[in-house]
Amino acid sequence: MSVPMQWSAIERAGEIERRWAELQRGEDESGARALTLNLICRAADAADAEALAACMWELGPRHPGRVFLVAPAAAGVKLRVAADPHGSEMVELSAPPERAASLVAPLLATDLPVVLLWRGPAPHANPEFREWAEMADRVLVDAHRQRLPPAQLAALAHELPPRASLGDLTWTRLTPWRQLLCQGLEVERDGYRRIRRVSITAGHGRQPTASLAATLFAGWLAHLLHWTPQERLGADALRLRDAAGAEVTLRFQPCPSEERHGLLRRLVVEGEEEGMSVVVQHRGERLSVNVRGGGRLLGEWAGPASNQVRGEAETLNEELSIHGRDLLYQPALECGLELIARLGGEAA
Repeated sequence: MSVPMQWSAIERAGEIERRWAELQRGEDESGARALTLNLICRAADAADAEALAACMWELGPRHPGRVFLVAPAAAGVKLRVAADPHGSEMVELSAPPERAASLVAPLLATDLPVVLLWRGPAPHANPEFREWAEMADRVLVDAHRQRLPPAQLAALAHELPPRASLGDLTWTRLTPWRQLLCQGLEVERDGYRRIRRVSITAGHGRQPTASLAATLFAGWLAHLLHWTPQERLGADALRLRDAAGAEVTLRFQPCPSEERHGLLRRLVVEGEEEGMSVVVQHRGERLSVNVRGGGRLLGEWAGPASNQVRGEAETLNEELSIHGRDLLYQPALECGLELIARLGGEAA
């Protein structure tokens, strides 16, 4: 169990490692801990760094690491540190953007992966982002909250240094939707191969093309089931063909603005047999799945009440559990972009 977080102010970066050691000995005389990663969080501002600190402290026992919470400042350098004997070593650093990376680089634990969580300004063509990315093995963004379009994400992935891979917390928040759909399809024999119609409701207002979340979800399905686009059926629909040559209709439907629910609102997957369907949707504040086949209800489940968007700690816990590249995210993004291009639009 994590101990309460207590910050200790220091004057110089050269004191950080010594102070970490002192804080560890104060709680645990053995001082024995195994760190698993370096995590650099480039926060949007000081308030964002404070919020991230609480989240990273909570995750420390599961993902102990050296955590650097970096907030931009106009001038001067402010430092404070904390350490949990059963969790992470943390430093909060407020400094001008042009100085921060040079202060952090010598403190990275050697032989451990470096993860960069970027919450700063748009990363494309950003010199500060490039400097941090040069240190990283994985780069995490939150494209939905940072309003980064899929095309820019795909370009960013190719612009990263060769050793670094891109991850997106928008994709990670879709995990419960993907899990429920897979569980629902497993109720029917050959459920995956019998899909004939898919409708994804997301976004808001009268948006004619797919949201980022819908683009990623559709791209994941297309990649997983080897669907290839055939023709446009209108502003919001495509005809696809599966690996066996059967036709699949994919439709994107925007939510009315008054019905905004997280990243996705409703997913309907229908099979070739009449009455076969899997519906995943928000029911109030609960995410539910409903499975029908042969004209009858085969299964239904509704999870506990929760926030419409997965919490920060839960989302980051999943991402930090991935060691190396996320082998699903990039193909989902690229396939989703191809689908939207066939619609003649651009995902938002």
